[in-house]
Amino acid sequence: MTDMTTNRTRPIGVGIGLNTLIIIGLFGATLITVSIFAEGFFSVRNFSNVLYQVSALGFLVLGITPVIIIGHLDLSLVALMTVSAIIGTLVISVTGSTLLGVVVILAVGAAVGAFNGFFIGKMKVVSFIVTLAMMIVGGGVAAYLTKSVTISSLPDAYFWIGGGKIGIIPVPFLIFSAFVAVGLVILNRTYFGRWLYSIGNNEQAARVAGIPVERVILYVFIVAGLMAAMSGIVQSSKLGYASASMIRTGTLVNYIAAATIGGVSIRGGKGNLLFAVFGAFVIVTITNACTFLGVGYYEQLIIKGVIIVGIVALDQLALGQTRRD
Repeated sequence: MTDMTTNRTRPIGVGIGLNTLIIIGLFGATLITVSIFAEGFFSVRNFSNVLYQVSALGFLVLGITPVIIIGHLDLSLVALMTVSAIIGTLVISVTGSTLLGVVVILAVGAAVGAFNGFFIGKMKVVSFIVTLAMMIVGGGVAAYLTKSVTISSLPDAYFWIGGGKIGIIPVPFLIFSAFVAVGLVILNRTYFGRWLYSIGNNEQAARVAGIPVERVILYVFIVAGLMAAMSGIVQSSKLGYASASMIRTGTLVNYIAAATIGGVSIRGGKGNLLFAVFGAFVIVTITNACTFLGVGYYEQLIIKGVIIVGIVALDQLALGQTRRD
């Protein structure tokens, strides 16, 4: 058991792959290109905006990274982000209590995450199917609850969570950074973190080694739900409203792209949370740069889709090289 949970998982979790190095180069090239052609990209205002966008996307990345590490996928995070924000802001608009609304948002996220984790871990349903179904249901629930109307009339205290700043640093980015620190400790310094890599490498061997696989899967999806809810809090409090339009295909592309850019292997058993967060910075920077350069929304989706395919292809090539060696 020691060999499985300690010696093998740490190198897999922290190594820097060729794909990550290529993305670092792409990130640098993007910055240089935009600095030449886009005036105002390096302004303080845009820097602050980028940090906000990183936090909103980053919470989804924090949620999806452990899910992918254990060899699963969660397509429902964007829908869950939206539904939890809608329900929570409805509660706030009725009661006037920001605290109660935030608690409700987190509770909805945890409950749906537990539902996903139960069916995937205990009932052995494929994660793609379960979370795809939840994504569809979430979109329907969001439209039904809002009737295509935004939920607004929220108190200033709620706006501060997503729109407040300390100096030039947005409050949500500070909150996000604290969650990243906790996540790094859990993944790199605890048995639970090592269990994730063991399950992702070989789930059956992890069972034989005594790892509570079903329970770990349940907890991972609960965490994913909570992180989606946190993203919902950040985005709805920044916008000042919640609506069904928060569900966008681009967001789904973004958080999966960020994780894969950061070297989190779709096959499971490999990934580093800090690199995944860097992937969020890359995606946000590319999106921001495209906006400054006048690249359209659909063209941006094409670019991000190509990046995902390229990273997965590089990962597959690296796997083939490892097997030959």
